[in-house]
Amino acid sequence: MNQNHTNTDSESSENGEPGDNRPAQNSSDTLTIHQLIGEGLAGIGKLTDDSKQLIKAEWSLTQTSLVLTLLCVLCFSGMVLMCWLFVCLTVGFYAFKLGLAPIYIMLSMSAIQILLCVTLWKAGKYFAKHVGFSQSIKLMSVLFSK
Repeated sequence: MNQNHTNTDSESSENGEPGDNRPAQNSSDTLTIHQLIGEGLAGIGKLTDDSKQLIKAEWSLTQTSLVLTLLCVLCFSGMVLMCWLFVCLTVGFYAFKLGLAPIYIMLSMSAIQILLCVTLWKAGKYFAKHVGFSQSIKLMSVLFSK
């Protein structure tokens, strides 16, 4: 009888019945896997929070640099405008002094102004297309949507 009982234990351990140690080991493996997943998710959450802080800090620096760049561009464009105005007045004065009719002077100066504006507009569109503002706008929409 003792042999039958031993055979039953070995059979039950092979079949995964109550005498088996495998289910306990599987539950500890499952618990370890769940702990690892939980730790991984917590790490991802921390990385996400750190990324948000980094994005906010970079956005603040970007805003500051954009404001400073805008001020520099405005000052530079004001200076260029004053120089262009001086050139136009000088050319107009000397053209009038040479005896040209004022209507021709006004028409030629207007044509030069229109040609300059069209050229600047085309150059501005060309540079804006290559700067990549579309990517910046996408990133800003992602940042402000959360």
